[in-house]
Amino acid sequence: MSFFSELKRRNVFKVAAAYLIVAWLLLQISDTLVPALHLPEWFNSGVAFLLIIGFPIAIIFAWAFEMTPEGLKKEKDIDRSQSVTAHTGKRLNTTILLLMAMAIAYLLFDKFSGTRPDSSSTPATEVAHSVVQQNPEPAPVAVATDTRQSIAVLPFANRSNVEDDLFFTDGIHDDLLTQLAKIDGLKVISRTSVMEYRGTTKKIPQIAAELGVATILEGGIQRAGNRVRINAQLIDVAHDEHLWAETYDREMTIENLFDIQSDITRAIVAAVKLELSDEQVQALADAPTANLEAYEAYLRARAAINRADYVADKFFDALPWAEQAVELDPGFTEGWAILTEVHGQLYWIGADPTEERKARAADALAKTLQTGPGTAPAHAAQALWHYRFDRDFAAALNEYVNALALRPGDTAWMVYKALSQRRLGDWDGAIVTFEQILAIDPVNVWAMAQMASTYSFMQDWATLSRRLDDWVLRFPDSDDLRSERFWTYMNLGQMDQALNMVRSSLDGEGPLSMDAITVLIWNRDFPRVIELLESRQVQTAANMGDIVRARTLGFTYARLGQAETSRSYYRQAVELIATRKSSSTRNEALRLRVLAETYAEMGEMEQARAAIEQAVAYSPLAQDYMDGSIVEKGLIYVTAITGDRDEALRLIESKLDGPGGFSRGELRLDPRWDFFRDDERFNTLIESGGVK
Repeated sequence: MSFFSELKRRNVFKVAAAYLIVAWLLLQISDTLVPALHLPEWFNSGVAFLLIIGFPIAIIFAWAFEMTPEGLKKEKDIDRSQSVTAHTGKRLNTTILLLMAMAIAYLLFDKFSGTRPDSSSTPATEVAHSVVQQNPEPAPVAVATDTRQSIAVLPFANRSNVEDDLFFTDGIHDDLLTQLAKIDGLKVISRTSVMEYRGTTKKIPQIAAELGVATILEGGIQRAGNRVRINAQLIDVAHDEHLWAETYDREMTIENLFDIQSDITRAIVAAVKLELSDEQVQALADAPTANLEAYEAYLRARAAINRADYVADKFFDALPWAEQAVELDPGFTEGWAILTEVHGQLYWIGADPTEERKARAADALAKTLQTGPGTAPAHAAQALWHYRFDRDFAAALNEYVNALALRPGDTAWMVYKALSQRRLGDWDGAIVTFEQILAIDPVNVWAMAQMASTYSFMQDWATLSRRLDDWVLRFPDSDDLRSERFWTYMNLGQMDQALNMVRSSLDGEGPLSMDAITVLIWNRDFPRVIELLESRQVQTAANMGDIVRARTLGFTYARLGQAETSRSYYRQAVELIATRKSSSTRNEALRLRVLAETYAEMGEMEQARAAIEQAVAYSPLAQDYMDGSIVEKGLIYVTAITGDRDEALRLIESKLDGPGGFSRGELRLDPRWDFFRDDERFNTLIESGGVK
């Protein structure tokens, strides 16, 4: 018998075939498990090495041994007439067929699912290094699902040791985030969330886990004279390795600043195995201005606007820098857009709702559209005009969608998109947008507070309570979230919990808030209300503190039967309200609603009806579901207190427990409705379990 025939008789070829198929399957399984289980990169190599070593051992084993019914025996000890290699060969045939079927099934799954990473790609570190050193046009690469395709860019360290340079460091950081957010397939954590980690002592793996990313970029910036030095490094958290690192030391010019940002963006894209479109390549080469001083002024304006609180002061601080930016470069679209925003916010917030402010905003908008037609800043500036001045929220929403298509991931614009949706009455759409924001900006407290107020407006108290339990625990210092928690307790009739939240304000350990006063009013502790308001100023938003204080004292003295004192405070409130006239129809609607309710409580019914009718005309529900609902609730209150109870009951029922309407807790506990409690129809309507 020939050697070849003997190999065949001993099933050596069949064992070799089975081994090779099994080895191939094991390699595919290993290749899949490495990224899924975050195994070290050498794991695949180790598996392959062991399989290669095992192949000759399997061949030798098949030649020298035979599996018999009595167990494993050396082939030389077996009588040829007793050999069962033919039977073993049939079993091996069946095994090989099954293994081939498994291999084919895996190949089909791999082809049509597209879930495996491309293991044949150039190592990310080498690609990134090549991009930075040679700065070529990015070569097309296969788009693949990679575990590294999510990133958080931590705040850059200001290594200039000059506190005033922080605006510059943050500005470069912000621009880099904007560029990265445009890359399809790359999840980029937004500015608001990453800024929470400035100066943190947390380790990189903990930060990555909290933000839900696989890669972290960190770096620093130093300015010295006419030089700028920027270093950055990209870390693969799962494997605790540097994917890329580079230091740039260049002359301080606008071209060099944006070249460095583009190089960093290219390196990151290459490292996480994504690709840049032709449009994105072109966008990386575009600088918003050629004037370095104008760019720095713009960064200072943006730094002021980015401060946390929504107050007029920060917009006033931003104003001179925005004006300087466009004075130095009249063709600076981003500068004109931020100037439009500053004027629009000052008008909307009530700090300067004048025709002059509106005209200055209109001029800035015209320059924005002229210098950058069709750009993302132009769409956003147009959206702001529609929102703040026209109150055309459908047009505003459309423009924010256009802006986000060109600059995805801008969470400030996403918030305004959600706010536009809810003013149009699209509550569910607004919630979806807020969820999208928190997916890329998980510690954006502003978005959380606006989402909470949306749930509150919807009167979805169960969902709101669940979300606030988490948010208030995570961000106990957020006044906005605490206020939402407070009003949830109030509307559910959980007065003890509400009182505990404002106890420090009542005890003089902080500003006297209107929330704290409201608890006392709903508990009918009128002497305590007067004691506090006579001795301390109440803190409320939008410069309404003096009006709220006078109205509240008028109402409280009336409850105590002191009609003359009550009327004097009401008259004071009316005089203050008269001084707050505005060219903004939105501000006028809210002002007239307060005026109408004050007149109604004073007993001046004709004036009350005239004021509320004018308020409704300024802010109809169909135009603005947010302010319109507030005004409509004022209309119902005035209708009820001026004597048309049938109509008031009909309107209350239509608004009860619905979006922008009355909660049962509010109607049952607020003493402003005590005048209606002699009507059993009202009492029956507002009955609800769980409200004490």
